[in-house]
Amino acid sequence: MPTEIEQADGSDVRRLREQGVSELADQFTRVRERLRKMIAVRLDDRLRNRVGASDVVQEVFIEAARRLPEYLDSPQVSVYIWLRQLGRQALAMHYRKHIGTSKRDAGREVAIDHVLANTESMVAEFAESMASPESMAAKAELQQQLLKLIESMEPTDREVLSLKQLEMLSFDEIAQELGISVVAAKKRFQRAAIRLGKIAKHLGNF
Repeated sequence: MPTEIEQADGSDVRRLREQGVSELADQFTRVRERLRKMIAVRLDDRLRNRVGASDVVQEVFIEAARRLPEYLDSPQVSVYIWLRQLGRQALAMHYRKHIGTSKRDAGREVAIDHVLANTESMVAEFAESMASPESMAAKAELQQQLLKLIESMEPTDREVLSLKQLEMLSFDEIAQELGISVVAAKKRFQRAAIRLGKIAKHLGNF
């Protein structure tokens, strides 16, 4: 009997069943940039110096090809969300391998397991997506304003902004990811997006 996700996302799953890894490669290509952004905003400098976002993306494809039969046995999430979960797992593995965790610091342990978006990486991604100011001074102001804005946000608002704006998740997916209602996800995103838009407008990007 088809699972709920097969009924909602049936065409992607059906093609995977029919064509296997070759179809996985095609679907992976379509979401590669989304995965790269998800990974990039969760790399801090300590890890970035050892492994790049593109390296982790490649690891995700290799692991997805290996675990494809397991996923197809009973798909519970969409193909992209499954790939995203594999990406989060790969990141957590690299954090433990290269940075380690402190048994005495429970907060740090949770943070590494969840691999939240970090401020500096979000600033870099948002600055790149906006129209680039011509002068170095304007670029520096843009980054400073973005840093100040993102650091002032509640952690959940920050994560909603990253999930929607950088990863392009649907509000349903964001709600599932964060354990909040769809209405709450929309409200948090709208609040964060309005503040982000004000910065872009102030710097002449709109």
